[in-house]
Amino acid sequence: FVFTMSVLSSPLNIVDGLFSDFIQAGNNASSFALPQSVVDEIVSNREKIPSLNDVDRMHISPGSLVRFRCMVQDTHNPELYMDAYEVASEEGPSIMKTSRYREETFIDGENAVKIESPRNVLKSRHPLHCVPVPGESPWVIVGFEKQAEIDHKLEMDDLNITSPLKRAHIDSDDEDEEEEENEEEEKGEKKAQANSNHKTSATSAMEEGDDERVAIDMNTPVKTRRTNKFSTDDGTVSSHHKHNLPLEQEQASPALVKVYDEELSLRIHDVIEVFGVYMNIPEPQKEESNFSVGAVLPSPSVLPRIHCIHFVPLQHLNPHLPPAIDSEAALNSFESSALRVRKLLKNVLKKILWGDDLLAEYLLLHLTSTVRFRSKDNTLVLGHLPLNIYGLVDEFSDIPKRLSGFLSAITTCSHSFDMSLRNLNTTRMNPKKNYNTDRLEAGALQLCDGTHLTLNETAMDEGDLIDRGVKNLIALQHLLQVQQLLFEFDHIRPVPFNLDVQMLVLSEGKSLLPAKTKLKLEPSFSEKEPVHVSNEEQQSIRDYIVMVKKAPYSIPEDVQDVVSDDFSTRRQKEKSLQGDSLHRMLNLARALSLSKGHTSLTKELWSEAQELDTTIMLRMKATM
Repeated sequence: FVFTMSVLSSPLNIVDGLFSDFIQAGNNASSFALPQSVVDEIVSNREKIPSLNDVDRMHISPGSLVRFRCMVQDTHNPELYMDAYEVASEEGPSIMKTSRYREETFIDGENAVKIESPRNVLKSRHPLHCVPVPGESPWVIVGFEKQAEIDHKLEMDDLNITSPLKRAHIDSDDEDEEEEENEEEEKGEKKAQANSNHKTSATSAMEEGDDERVAIDMNTPVKTRRTNKFSTDDGTVSSHHKHNLPLEQEQASPALVKVYDEELSLRIHDVIEVFGVYMNIPEPQKEESNFSVGAVLPSPSVLPRIHCIHFVPLQHLNPHLPPAIDSEAALNSFESSALRVRKLLKNVLKKILWGDDLLAEYLLLHLTSTVRFRSKDNTLVLGHLPLNIYGLVDEFSDIPKRLSGFLSAITTCSHSFDMSLRNLNTTRMNPKKNYNTDRLEAGALQLCDGTHLTLNETAMDEGDLIDRGVKNLIALQHLLQVQQLLFEFDHIRPVPFNLDVQMLVLSEGKSLLPAKTKLKLEPSFSEKEPVHVSNEEQQSIRDYIVMVKKAPYSIPEDVQDVVSDDFSTRRQKEKSLQGDSLHRMLNLARALSLSKGHTSLTKELWSEAQELDTTIMLRMKATM
């Protein structure tokens, strides 16, 4: 099997040919599967395959081979379909055909299908509602787009890509207003660029590819811009499905991914890259030409399908790092550069925080933390370091905007939520099953592992919380404490799903949310300092954060003995120390070690972690 342009434009012809060869070799149709060599060849030619994240979906013909970087937002019940079926032939014996990777079971024009043939094969496939990764940072999107531009120049004729369609609009008034607003924004952006001799956006500078130092505009966090939309027959996605996204402000397009594995290994919130056959059928299918039983799903004219040939779980979303970062070479590179990049990141954070060295240190550990252990009953979750920074008043009131702007430039996924009364009362945090539509209504906390979530409590105003607002606060509290999101159902108790989200709460006074570490800002600068970071430095910070989170960690036996002895001695002196105090210190020691490029705890780092823990506790007690 050789990967050619015909594989891109007509993958089903390849599947049919392989199936025919398989049957002619005397094999049973029920055991047909694409040879692993074919799957490997497709994956190895990844950059030649159009990505629905980068190419306008209106330009992709149904039946083309595509890939899609996405998060599993909902799972539907398995769907029965006729995988192989017998067709009578006027010229000779009957033949076997397959409907694998197709939305319709029977190929048009074949009316002599033997419905009751014992050779027919029924199988099941798993429909997954998948959305572009929520909160994916602008630099990540740009990075993957640049890969597509460099490694894969689309040949429209060879790929059978159609010409752009003129968009008719569902909810035309709203759509017209949105387009007018977008046009005005674009005009404003062009005018601003024409009148400016330098770029203030970190992402803009990164797009230009220069390495000059740039001042990051901390007051204007770069927004994720997604303009691609799945097209119906008139070029737009149904608004009913367009808005079923975790973060509603994102202009992103979902797809229904159908997975053919017998046992589904994916779970909700997994991030994957799908390789499959794109289906977007303009007209509803005729009932007599289709045979599938299962969930009642929207028509492909409303919600396009991707029939999954293969999917790859993504370890991370940094386009500048290799997909697998657990190699010895990657770890050696990380260990050798960690201290240098750590110093750079801490200096930037220290400037944003008006010179507060302790707060900059803990915020750095917070940014690089991740859940490392979870007990079966979920009463003990270790690794994450939720943080509340308070005292953000007067001249420090712009810190939330400055931090949000910087975090969007260095983390792969981030989201900032203003905890205003209106937002709390109108946003749905927990997803909820809608039995009328048989789908999961998205919740704003449906975020992929590794996402950084900033909760801006300084935006809170006076007023009453309604029932929705109270539920949202409970959802945030639950996520802070045990890193779980509750899925709501009408007639049963909420079902918890594990998450791994770094949570930062910014407030004027101590937060009402139960973050275990609450530190008041103690500035040492007399005035706000600008932050200058080069593109190269930004990229090194991005790579560093991902590597710290993914690096392995261990505690040697001799250090375990030292930890046990030290804690016993300290507990005799400080009667207030409890078992969870040891967990807190070990959490801190792990974060400190990894942030300095050490994948195992040393006696020196354990001592340093104890000193840091003592300093943090003293500040917290001093401001109680």
